[in-house]
Amino acid sequence: MKRNFIEKYEESNVLRSFVNLIPTIGGSLDILLSIKGSKMERRTLKRIFD
Repeated sequence: MKRNFIEKYEESNVLRSFVNLIPTIGGSLDILLSIKGSKMERRTLKRIFD
């Protein structure tokens, strides 16, 4: 299965560190991307178990 950017982002500490270096919005952007990834993961697990 082909992984999208959000999945790769959640697993990459280096990429997350670079995003956090963006002045003013880096921390907020990191949180938003992480939340999106968590929602995708929960949806996938729900489909598997349903």
